[in-house]
Parts: sequence; structure tokens; C-alpha cells
Amino acid sequence: MKHSAAIAQLEIHASNCENNAANQEAEGQFEDAANNRTNAADYRQAIEALQSDTPLPSPYSVRMQQSADGKFYAAGLGLGIHSGDGQFLVTADRFAINGKPSE
Repeated sequence: MKHSAAIAQLEIHASNCENNAANQEAEGQFEDAANNRTNAADYRQAIEALQSDTPLPSPYSVRMQQSADGKFYAAGLGLGIHSGDGQFLVTADRFAINGKPSE
């Protein structure tokens, strides 16, 4: 598939957001859970566009700017085309790809 690497990364991020949302809902952090569900839906939309080979609007981005306790921060990601080059950009103080360690 033409965009298999990008789709794989977006799938990971969507799943992480969905898992985080479920955990946050269980802990009563409903605002954070809603943000994660919105981000997961945005990831899924990007995946569908890539799978159908439909061009994404450029730029496509997800941003978060304030935590539930009112602390301001900036984090986000962008997916788009710039000067003919595909880009996947991340802005964060910490970045991780979570998964089970291999044995």
C-alpha cells in the first residue's frame, strides 16, 4: 500500500488515544478523555483518507493547549505536504511510542 508506514503510525497513535481515553474516563478525567477521543477520531479520519488515496487538506493538524487543571502547554502534530514533500510533524516536550516490549 502506498501509505502503509504513515497509516501504521497513525493507527498506533489512534489506539493510544483510545486507550488513554478509556483510562481517563475510569479515573473521572472526562475533559482529558474527550480530548483523546477527538484526537483518535482525527487520526482515524487521516487513516481513511490515506487508505482511499484521497488528498488530505494541507495542513492537517491536532493541537492541545490546556490541561484539565488549567496549566497551559502546547503539543500537537501535523500531517501535510510542503513543497511536494510529505511531512509528519510532532511538537511536544515528551514523545513516546508505547507498546509491549519484545521478548
